[in-house]
Amino acid sequence: MNGAWGVLVFLPFIVWYAYRARRAIKTGVFDSWSGPVDRASQPSIFWSYLVRQVLLSLLLMATAVSLFLKPAATMRVWVFAGFVVIYVTVSLFPAFRHRPRSNPPLERSGSAGRSAPER
Repeated sequence: MNGAWGVLVFLPFIVWYAYRARRAIKTGVFDSWSGPVDRASQPSIFWSYLVRQVLLSLLLMATAVSLFLKPAATMRVWVFAGFVVIYVTVSLFPAFRHRPRSNPPLERSGSAGRSAPER
């Protein structure tokens, strides 16, 4: 009976995250904590937020199923660790993609505005 209670605890969160992801796809706007993100103006951020919502829903669903079916402890650890690795990767991908690039090399001090002498 404890597994059924665990499923009932996780079920509202699963439905909420799935609903937010579906609504974002349908409307093209994701409502994040920092404000709405439009698919047309910020596609990479929009899709990363959307993938995170789907992953959270799947993680909670896997947790609920593992509580209900009670598989071996090692299987639960591997499922949880796999989702954590995927979630962290998806969360960090936009930060690394949008980081500022290194500055272009500076010109040499003696060659500013002058062409090389012909020989």
